[in-house]
Amino acid sequence: MINNPENEKVFKKLGIDVTVSSTNLILEHIEQEVPTHHLMHLLNLEETGLEIVEIRIPPHSSAIGRKVKELDLPPGAVLALLIRKNQRPAVPTPDTILEVEDQLLAVTKPEAEEALRISLTSQRAEKRGK
Repeated sequence: MINNPENEKVFKKLGIDVTVSSTNLILEHIEQEVPTHHLMHLLNLEETGLEIVEIRIPPHSSAIGRKVKELDLPPGAVLALLIRKNQRPAVPTPDTILEVEDQLLAVTKPEAEEALRISLTSQRAEKRGK
């Protein structure tokens, strides 16, 4: 049993192939128990009444394939940064098309947070009669 995960390399050099790190076990358990959310608070800008949040576009989102200007964003919500796999972070433009697993940093009022989450992560309503 290793108390400090940094010591794992030392035990491997000593020829001990199998080690158990209590710290890593606890972290793995916490990661499994924490629910994944598509919106995470990053920073409250208390003096301005605004907050910065991170939103991840899930595979079922109606925002996928749509331009930013086509989204029904709440008033005052601003998409400030787009982080996409294998690309440099960039400021999204009105013509930026959103993709699955895009990460967006947004500035919004706390009371508009839920509307922002819904506009970026909710599933498009299916047409009835199909």
